[in-house]
Amino acid sequence: MQLKPMRLFTPAKINTILRILSKRDDGFHEIFTHMVPISFFDVLTLQEHSMKRFSFRCNLQELEGP
Repeated sequence: MQLKPMRLFTPAKINTILRILSKRDDGFHEIFTHMVPISFFDVLTLQEHSMKRFSFRCNLQELEGP
């Protein structure tokens, strides 16, 4: 039985403040940020594949892979 596709809406945000702070032991940096959500979003559709693998498709030609 194949599961129904799942659609996720991923909202965009704008960082009105972004300060890069000290570097952590794991190589990442601490940050101070203030994010504001905006009314743009991407739609991700997840669907089971018969080969049990992942694939990516996009409707923007600029983001298409080889």
